[in-house]
Amino acid sequence: MPAIRAWVKGDGGGESLKIQLFDGQGGYRDDYVTINFTGWRQVTLDQPALNTLRYGHVERINFYYNGLPRQRTVSCLLDGVEALLGRLTRHVA
Repeated sequence: MPAIRAWVKGDGGGESLKIQLFDGQGGYRDDYVTINFTGWRQVTLDQPALNTLRYGHVERINFYYNGLPRQRTVSCLLDGVEALLGRLTRHVA
């Protein structure tokens, strides 16, 4: 299955970053990253929470925040968002 990879700079606030692909005809792919870390981290998302996307017809990528803490400012940066279309191989150390 295709994956999404991105560099995320977290603030450790516990909010949830949603990266969503949309195909223009009702198909979506929703991936979530819990921001429970600080600093830059490269994340690879290969198990979407929702996946009805027609991969050959992606029109848009959306970024959302969910679960924002009350009465607190959060900060999260994104860089280098990529689609990984090849097969992923996991290495365990």
